[in-house]
Parts: sequence; C-alpha cells; structure tokens
Amino acid sequence: CEERESHKEAAGFSLHARIRSGWLRPAANVLLAEVTLDVGQGVLFALAEGNYKDEGGAVAAAIVVAELGTRFQGSVRWAESTDRLRAAFLQAHARIRRISRDAAPLDDGVVFDTMMGPRKDLRDIGSSATAVVVNPSGDAIVAHVGDSRAYLLRDGSCSQVTTDHTLATAVARGEVKLETPLPPGMAEHIVMQVLGYEGSAPRIDVESLTVTGGGTVVLTSCLARSV
Repeated sequence: CEERESHKEAAGFSLHARIRSGWLRPAANVLLAEVTLDVGQGVLFALAEGNYKDEGGAVAAAIVVAELGTRFQGSVRWAESTDRLRAAFLQAHARIRRISRDAAPLDDGVVFDTMMGPRKDLRDIGSSATAVVVNPSGDAIVAHVGDSRAYLLRDGSCSQVTTDHTLATAVARGEVKLETPLPPGMAEHIVMQVLGYEGSAPRIDVESLTVTGGGTVVLTSCLARSV
C-alpha cells in the first residue's frame, strides 16, 4: 500500500489531501480533505472516493477536493455553508464530466486493471463525496453524493446520517423495480448517483444535525462497511 500526502496553505484556508493506493479489495483511492475556515466560522472535513478504485478515479476525487477548497477559502459566513457545499459538488461534477468526455489517455500508455476491466483513459471517471461543516456551537451540515458515508457517534450509539445512493436503496424506496433478481449483495455495490457521471446533475443530499454533548461525525469510505 502506498500513501502520498500534500498540504497547501492559502489565504483563509488549509487544504490537506491524502491519496492511499494499493491492492485492498481491490485498490483504494480515497482523498481526505481538511479545510479550515476563518476563526469563529468552523471547520470542514470531506471524503471523496473515486470510482473503479484506481488512479483514474483518484483524478475525479482530487477535483472534488480542489473545488471544496476553492469554495471555502477566504471569509465564509455560516449561512452560506449549504450553498457553497452544493456549488462545490456541482462544479466538481461539471469538471469531471468534461474530462471524462475528452477521454484523455493515461500518462505513458499506462493501463490499470479495475473492477470493470482495464482502463486506458479517463473515460467515465466519477467520484462519491461526503462533506461536513461544523461550527463552534456544534451545528453541523452534511452534504453527500454516492456511497461514502457519514455516521454520528454519541453516547455509545452509532447512527448513519447519509443514505447510500445505490441500486439497493432505490429498490427499497420503490424508485426502481428489478425485472430479474440480482445476485445477493450486488445491488448494494451499484452506485446510482456519482459526481461526473453522464446525464442529469446528481442528487445532493444535505442534512443538518447537532454534535454538541460529545457527538462525533465520522466519514467513511465504502470500503469500511464491514469494519
């Protein structure tokens, strides 16, 4: 497993990104971003997870991280947080989509083996993303697209804040009807909403919650489901 880290300082914010890659069910490319807002306004944490679990997907995840850093640099009022989260996700979606349409080849003719077969270019890249902004009063706003997750830990209990944008969820809600049953567990791994995928703009879920009294928000990759 290989890990690379980068840290960027700019006016009003700090951006820390970690890219972890290696053959872990299979290779995982997850970017963790920490953006610190102006003093008194709060802090933003985000997890972006590229599809296909390869370096191509990491390109999409890196774009999400960059857009969040851009939208939250400088002076940010708490009342603007929800709009900025949505704007960052939508702008990341548009940028990833343009790169995907161009189908830029990977450097030096590199080919990655992915869950969906070999990848030779950046066609169809995308990313799940979950971000949370917390202010000093303990108010939190969670924005989410895809199958990464946010949990709230409090008083020894754990509750999932986000809803997985998977085929399994769509079937359970009656939004999709399967004519032919899928193998057990497969529907849970088919992601229906991803930043960068072709079609209409992704559905961005936004939740408000309070983390005072010892509450902790935990962001996880889809690879952490069984932990």
